[in-house]
Amino acid sequence: MFVRVHDSAPAEIGRTRARASAQRSYEVHDTPSGTVHLRLWGSLPLGWAGSLTRGLADAGLSVRRAVARRGAGTAWIAAFEIERTSECADPMLVDYLALTTAAAAARDVDLHVTRHRVEPDASGCVHIEVEAPDQPGFLAGLLERLRFLRLEPIALEIDTGPDGARDRISVRPCEGDRVSPGTLRVLDEVLAGTLLCAPKGEPPEETGGSGSNRSTSAML
Repeated sequence: MFVRVHDSAPAEIGRTRARASAQRSYEVHDTPSGTVHLRLWGSLPLGWAGSLTRGLADAGLSVRRAVARRGAGTAWIAAFEIERTSECADPMLVDYLALTTAAAAARDVDLHVTRHRVEPDASGCVHIEVEAPDQPGFLAGLLERLRFLRLEPIALEIDTGPDGARDRISVRPCEGDRVSPGTLRVLDEVLAGTLLCAPKGEPPEETGGSGSNRSTSAML
């Protein structure tokens, strides 16, 4: 079993015990089931998850499962299970760190969400839970919408199986301590299907009021 480890530049392929000491690194290896396991750790830039998932989708690679947590500052640790499509790039040759900083163009991918919940907590975080059919580019499209709304993920739990996707994402605002009621309302409308296409132009202005925390499902 082999991995490819990168820090600031591609490093040599080593065994699975290979480690990197730079600020950010990754390792990737094939599994007997035919999927690919990717681990990322270290200081990752704002918006890295959306850039990475868009780059994976464009390369013909699909995220089946993922768990990611942000620690202090910009430090992250993340693990992904990636599935090849019939036509895709060799996952062992992909520079995953480059994908985390790539300025990939957003795609107009509709979000066909069947159930969702948006729940702010007392600390200023917003917890998002969605169920949806398995759709190419769904996760990338969801993360792109969050970035447009200036919401930065701090934790992700992604699970895609035969029954579709069940994703949990916790976010904080890129500026300020709390997500505004207007942004919460727009987020709820996007997930409910009122706003399906990737937004264009400037983010919505604050309009006041209590906003909407409407839930269309029980907690997953």
